[in-house]
Amino acid sequence: MEKAKDLSFEDFCFLIKSFLWDKYIDVKDMKYSRGKPQERQFMNRLLTGKAAEEYFVMNYSNIPIFQNYILTDTTSMGCGFDYKLSLEDRNFYVEVKGLNEKHGGILMTEKEFGMAEDLQEKFCLFIVSNFIEKPQHQMFFNPVHNKELDFTRKEQQILQISYSATI
Repeated sequence: MEKAKDLSFEDFCFLIKSFLWDKYIDVKDMKYSRGKPQERQFMNRLLTGKAAEEYFVMNYSNIPIFQNYILTDTTSMGCGFDYKLSLEDRNFYVEVKGLNEKHGGILMTEKEFGMAEDLQEKFCLFIVSNFIEKPQHQMFFNPVHNKELDFTRKEQQILQISYSATI
């Protein structure tokens, strides 16, 4: 629930349905699955994010700074980062983001950004890009204060539509 707190109700429903479609519903029978452009965009972000997390899990131990670290998956804990890497009394906290193209925008939630501010050099923003051709990664430690990244705060109010009936 914590990871989904920033989603609109519609996006949250779409996320839940995406886990069930393969098992219970023939997707081609659903008009909703072809949905609005923002629904397709959300689904693409979800798939790219999952692919980036898989890439990280499969490759982190080959990255010199992370060698010999023990990986703890925190993706379902809503704690502001996806993985904790531990070695004796040293820790890194890694937030993974994915991009289909070589370049693009990334979004950090308020919780992720806050954790990056608090953990500074122990926080790593791990970006996997270029899924269309050949995945590659970049790492940004202390990303909030990294000169290569220029985060802009964006506030938005979300309109939620619901339907009710009385029986």
